[in-house]
Amino acid sequence: HARADIRGDIVFGRDGYLFAAWEDVRRLNPQRMRLVLQLVAQVAQIMRDAGIQMAVPLIPTKARILADMLPPDFQPAPAVQRRYEDSMQELRRAGAIVPDCAAVLARLRTSQPEAVFFKADSHWTATGAEAAAQDMARAIQAAVQLPPSRHPGVRLGNAITVTHSGDLVALLPEPERPRFPPERFRVRPAVAASRRAGLLDEDGADIAVIGN
Repeated sequence: HARADIRGDIVFGRDGYLFAAWEDVRRLNPQRMRLVLQLVAQVAQIMRDAGIQMAVPLIPTKARILADMLPPDFQPAPAVQRRYEDSMQELRRAGAIVPDCAAVLARLRTSQPEAVFFKADSHWTATGAEAAAQDMARAIQAAVQLPPSRHPGVRLGNAITVTHSGDLVALLPEPERPRFPPERFRVRPAVAASRRAGLLDEDGADIAVIGN
């Protein structure tokens, strides 16, 4: 059969989907994976010793959720297919709260028309991110007894449609880029109960979101 179309850092999938070649799902580096999991588990232990519960949003790769859009010879190896569940269980054994984001996104993809990952971008859409955030909130509520909120807090408003140019498109040769125009997607902007409108504005919140 035809070989996968891979040019530089880009894997050309079906129906206009692009994938990052550095997320090579055909092979697994178990040593590197073990080191990363050990490091995160150590952080979870340090946090737990300080009386802080850690929750980890373990985000699956786009290639896992959209494997049917990958070229036939760029499919996940069996060890890679087990990687997400193995990582989730390892971090849970370390005491972290780790909801199954992969299952959430897989269900979401088949239950509604909105895309969960951009076609020409390595990131998930607002629809995928919001669904994962809601699942994380449910997991935290089930595991940790929190006091009632002292403030009305920030809510998400009505959805608006915006356009987004995929980050993988920028890695293509200039003549190829017009084949992948900006994508339209829906996002619900933050609506503050006060004049502040940031999702992370409440300094006294019992849950802190930490990341890059």
